[in-house]
Amino acid sequence: MVGHCFHRTRLAVGGENTFVATCDIAIADYVRSIDGQVVMTSADHDRATGRVAEVVSLLEADGGERIDAVAMVQGDEPLVAPETVQRSLAARDFSGGWVCQGICSTTVAIR
Repeated sequence: MVGHCFHRTRLAVGGENTFVATCDIAIADYVRSIDGQVVMTSADHDRATGRVAEVVSLLEADGGERIDAVAMVQGDEPLVAPETVQRSLAARDFSGGWVCQGICSTTVAIR
């Protein structure tokens, strides 16, 4: 299921803009094995929004750029249509960005 969620999210915005956020080494290893990018997060999050906030902070610090918006998609939705992610991001005019898939919590499309 993780692979399907990652692939469909990646179809929406491209591989260079797709990250998987997880605190689980097994998930991280799997995602790397399918050529995915991983952001390791704390295991202390009670909610998806906390994990997403951590990822946004890490990506902003690493990239030196402010992230304009976050569209969250559940990580257990392998049938999410890439077009749905694209439409949610296209609803506003943002420049640049990333997509981050948070496993066990959310998929985050950052644009």
